[in-house]
Amino acid sequence: MHAMKITRFTSFILLGTLLWVVGCASPKPVPDPLAGWRELVKESDKPSQEITNDYQSYIQSLPPKEREYPTAPHFYSDGNGQHAIRFNVNVDGASWAHVLIYDKESKRVKVIKYFYAYYRS
Repeated sequence: MHAMKITRFTSFILLGTLLWVVGCASPKPVPDPLAGWRELVKESDKPSQEITNDYQSYIQSLPPKEREYPTAPHFYSDGNGQHAIRFNVNVDGASWAHVLIYDKESKRVKVIKYFYAYYRS
């Protein structure tokens, strides 16, 4: 009976250690770079043609496998004249978010790419 308690205790310790290691090894979620931005849903709120052209050019510059199936773009504004476009690219079971940020003059000033989620194909 005593040996059974020791075996059970050891099993719990090993399981706890395994869960701790796996939990610590998993990637930390990336904070949303567009937190606080407003999504533009009306057609009249969409960014300029210059931004749209740049976004489409950016997609064409991606490696062939990444530019095959981008998701529909989502457009954002920060309320101070800056705009952003976010879309995802699905490659080999992983979805990657791409965020393109533009200044008040519609010039791209930043690109953020981060892991978004796994998916099943």
